[in-house]
Amino acid sequence: MKLKHFAGVAQLARASAFQAEGR
Repeated sequence: MKLKHFAGVAQLARASAFQAEGR
């Protein structure tokens, strides 16, 4: 189980989406 990895990817994706929306 790579729960930590999944959480990291989800956080990164959320940050990327937030940054894109914050334009």
